[in-house]
Amino acid sequence: MSLLQWPESDGYPRDYLLSRLRVRRRDLLSAPAAQIAGPTSEEGAWPAFRRECAWVFRQMEVSWRQDFAPVLVTWEIPVLLRAVRVIRQGDRSMLEALFRDSLLSRRWQTALGRCRDGAEAANVATAALSEETPALGDVEAVYRREGGRRFEQELVDRFLGAPCQGRPLAVVGAYFRAAIDSRNLLRLAKHQRWELGAPALLFGGELAVGELEVLWRQRDLAAVMRRAAAWAGDVEPKGWGSLSVLLERGLLRRARIWGQDPLQPGVVLDYLCRCRLRARNLNLLRIAGEAGREDMVL
Repeated sequence: MSLLQWPESDGYPRDYLLSRLRVRRRDLLSAPAAQIAGPTSEEGAWPAFRRECAWVFRQMEVSWRQDFAPVLVTWEIPVLLRAVRVIRQGDRSMLEALFRDSLLSRRWQTALGRCRDGAEAANVATAALSEETPALGDVEAVYRREGGRRFEQELVDRFLGAPCQGRPLAVVGAYFRAAIDSRNLLRLAKHQRWELGAPALLFGGELAVGELEVLWRQRDLAAVMRRAAAWAGDVEPKGWGSLSVLLERGLLRRARIWGQDPLQPGVVLDYLCRCRLRARNLNLLRIAGEAGREDMVL
């Protein structure tokens, strides 16, 4: 059984869906950045983003649902991990709101709701994702040995690399390669900045791990920042604090390329990536107010 709520309908023809998404993308881009106002709810804009993902998923024909499911699962992982956290903290009252707009199947929502502690919830989260990929192995054991933060990192690492090991739809494979590159560059810079040990780098990205290991041995944060800027097709950031914004812009540039052909599946990923970035921007405004505009990705 899928981790996601699988629609009962067969969806609509691809051309029809692409036409709908081109209109929605145009509407999404029509509002000037200055007119964006932050949401007032505690959860911010993420529930609206998840509802949009669910809508797109329902419109897809069955074969495209299978193709794009890994991307949607990736965007549901934060819901899974937050559920583990709130269960660990004993605040079950948040689960209902957390799951309200989630694409997670009812089966896994119920299973998580029955967990008595964080370790049990981590086991359920691992089991849920294991239905999408066998690459997770015994990652729940990391929770018991090293705690929640290390478990979260390991679970995301293993899941991101799994689609690249198969034969995904071309644009889906490109998305995961870019996501791996972004994660590797951010991790490499973090370890350089804080003088930590050698980072665990993920295979499967556009950037060869060997190249990144050479950057690590140079022990030069500025060199990492320059490589990140080249990857993103952008100017070198002024400081370490703006690296994540740079990497998000790099992903957005790729999404725009994927969505250029109006009759190809890249339109789907372009639209959903733009929706995700809009939710990110709105959430920044909710948390930081007008100061958050500096870190918006447009």
